Amino acid sequence: MGKFKDLAIKKGNTERWTFPISTRKLPSYVEEGNKLIASFEGFKTYVMNGYTNVEYSDDNVRTIQDTHYHSSWDWLMPIIEKIEDFRDENSCALWNFKTEQCFVEVVENKTSETILECDGMDKLDASYNAVVEFIEWYNNN
Repeated sequence: MGKFKDLAIKKGNTERWTFPISTRKLPSYVEEGNKLIASFEGFKTYVMNGYTNVEYSDDNVRTIQDTHYHSSWDWLMPIIEKIEDFRDENSCALWNFKTEQCFVEVVENKTSETILECDGMDKLDASYNAVVEFIEWYNNN
C-alpha cells in the first residue's frame, strides 16, 4: 500500500482499502479532450450524478477526472500509436506524428500533406493537443 495508505479508508478489520473518489475538477477543455480520446479508444462515456464517467469494462468505471491522457505519456502514447497504426489497402501507414520540441505536425503519408499543426507548453502538451485535434478531424472526415 505504501504512500497511498494515508489516503485510503480502512474497511472494518480486513486489509481491504478503498480510495475516496477524486473531487478535483479538470479544466473543461481537458475534460472534453479526455472524453473524446476515451470514446476514440472505444470506451463508453456518460454523465451520472454530475460526473462524466468512462466505462472501461463492466466492472471498471472511472470518472473523467481519473483519466490522464493530458498529463501522462503512459496514457497518451497508446493513442498516438493507434493513430499511426491505421493502414491503407497496401498496409502503408496513413498518418504520422512529427514532433519537435513543443510543436507537433500530423502528416498524411500518401500525399505528405500536413493535416494539422499544434503547439503546447511542452512536448506532452503539444502531442495531447494534436491527438485531440486529430480525433476531431477524423470524426468529421
